[in-house]
Amino acid sequence: MVSILNKAHEALSLLYQTIFQQVDQKDELIQLADKIDWYGIGEKLKGFFSDKGREALPLRLIVGLLIIKYIYNLSDEKVIDAYKKSQYIQYFCGEQHIQKQKPCSASLLSQFRTRIGEEGCKYIFQESVRIHGENALEEDVVIDSTVQPKNITYPTPTKLLVKVLGYCYHYAKKLNIHLSDSYKDLIKPLIRTLRFEKSCKKAGTVKKARNKLRTIVINVVKNFEKKMTKEQKSLMRSELDKYHQIIKQTEPKTLYYIEKNAQKSIQDFAKIIGFCCKYSKNFNLDIIDKKRQKFIEHVHNIKSKAGKGKKKYINQEIDKIFKIASDSLESVESVINDDQKIQLASGLHKLHNILDNQINARKNLCSIHEPGTACIAKGKDGKKYEFGSKASIVMTKTSGIIIGVKDFQGNPFDGKTLKPSLDMAAETVGKMPKNVFTDRGYRGAQKDLENTTHHVPEAPKSNATDFDKEEARKNFSRRSAIEPVISHIKSDFRLARNFLKGSIGDTLNLLLSAAAFNFQKMCNALLQPEPA
Repeated sequence: MVSILNKAHEALSLLYQTIFQQVDQKDELIQLADKIDWYGIGEKLKGFFSDKGREALPLRLIVGLLIIKYIYNLSDEKVIDAYKKSQYIQYFCGEQHIQKQKPCSASLLSQFRTRIGEEGCKYIFQESVRIHGENALEEDVVIDSTVQPKNITYPTPTKLLVKVLGYCYHYAKKLNIHLSDSYKDLIKPLIRTLRFEKSCKKAGTVKKARNKLRTIVINVVKNFEKKMTKEQKSLMRSELDKYHQIIKQTEPKTLYYIEKNAQKSIQDFAKIIGFCCKYSKNFNLDIIDKKRQKFIEHVHNIKSKAGKGKKKYINQEIDKIFKIASDSLESVESVINDDQKIQLASGLHKLHNILDNQINARKNLCSIHEPGTACIAKGKDGKKYEFGSKASIVMTKTSGIIIGVKDFQGNPFDGKTLKPSLDMAAETVGKMPKNVFTDRGYRGAQKDLENTTHHVPEAPKSNATDFDKEEARKNFSRRSAIEPVISHIKSDFRLARNFLKGSIGDTLNLLLSAAAFNFQKMCNALLQPEPA
């Protein structure tokens, strides 16, 4: 009788084995799951949730799904399916027994990312650094920047104009606005013609079609705006501003338009120069008189220039005038005291608005649904332009662990990104690196650093010894190791195209991609046999 009971107990224990008993315990995911401090992550993320309402799913489950998503480059939907099919993923996410159903909907991952935000994703990234132990505490680091491309189509003028029409039709239907003429019958043949805009034989036909499409967009936007109520206009103001900006940036770049815009810019800049000259006499600022002379010279150059290349020349001169005006205003503001600033507050505000408008006028909108997307040229042969945000990556020199990442909107100079990136790395590992190695694009950034020495490739000094030259060569040859790391993050860990919305989406995607790289690096290290 006892033997029968023992056999029955053994049969039940075989039927109800835990996942850990069934899987290969030397698998990298199983070992990685045991290394991660899930309790610590849970304690840090606990503050993003409330004690009231429906009970939330276990934090380890959702965080585990996020990590798996980025390690294996899966979408939200695919990672939920992978969880159901793989016992290893289920164990990684904290399950003790095999689960036959999907743990949650794919939209829950999106809601979770929104809930924890940048701070919560930083905790996950910091854990990916912590598991590497002393290897992540090196004093020498390497930094480089790359572009994090946004999930948008290549922004040609035709595509942007067609998008504006689509949005106008969509919102008109939503707000019950009847457009007197939608021009839908005319748009299709125009788009068909504009498919051949790169053909030299049809250049004249394409030019006429683009101008006609632009005229139609202007009429539709005017009609749409005219029939809106004041409340609707106030709600839609940001959208309407985008439409007007696209119409303006797609205007024909003829000499007439360029001269017209240049004339308006000169009038605006003349107001700034006049203000600066008026108040510079009180402070004996001779530099303002010199800048005024330069301003007059550039204006004279624009009026006197004729013949081929005038368009490009005018734009270059306007850029120089813009710098003169902004520098002059900065010089005057640096010498006036606080009481005078209060007295001149309204005037200074207007002049800063003029400069801001000029800056915005130079920026081209690359996408309506992602207005923060910048056009960045990194000098690549394959991709002349990339559309997204600039990402700075900090890597330890010897072990190759990413200890800091920082996303920057727009296209800032690389030297300006160095200090914030090092601060982020110091926050992660608890100390500031002693030496940082960069390429020549970061020249001039040493003045922003205090306790860190910035090394840039340069010709050796005349008094440098052979040992110094060899050390410099080794350091800068190691600096180039960050290039394939960036390539791997892009191709394997979802940095090649960012599908998350807005500037916060850029930050979250970068943090989670870097965390996935570190976790995968640890997985590779766990698979290597221990030295005898």
